Amino acid sequence: MNMRSIENRLLLKGRKNKKTIITILLALVTVTGLAQEIKMNETTINDYIPMLNQKGYQAYSFDASTIKGRNL
Repeated sequence: MNMRSIENRLLLKGRKNKKTIITILLALVTVTGLAQEIKMNETTINDYIPMLNQKGYQAYSFDASTIKGRNL
């Protein structure tokens, strides 16, 4: 065996190790991403009032329980 063939074998071995490491890291990142869960928070009027106030709007609430069931 000459020196050049030994160098080529070591170089190929290093490339295989690099590919293996990258593949394992990619698999770990994928599994970690799939394990996470995104929860949606329900929004209420209280979430919107500060934004409306910043834009110059005044939000008012009214009790409409007394007219419930009436045709307006």
